[in-house]
Amino acid sequence: MGSQIADFDLLKRISEVSGGAFYPASDTSAIPPFPELPERQLTRRSELALFDYPAVLIVFMVAICAEWILRRKYQLL
Repeated sequence: MGSQIADFDLLKRISEVSGGAFYPASDTSAIPPFPELPERQLTRRSELALFDYPAVLIVFMVAICAEWILRRKYQLL
């Protein structure tokens, strides 16, 4: 197996082309502190209009009617 050696010149060129900077692991003190980034929050919301679907409306109405009939039958009104 061959040993893997970092090509620092290549890494520096890649970072320059991409607009970044290259710092070797042995020189971490040269890394500038990161600026305070504003906190971002992502909220995903979806809505389903149940009464736009006639079948759902019919099932809902049947359930309400069944409850009313059962309450009336067992005198729970």
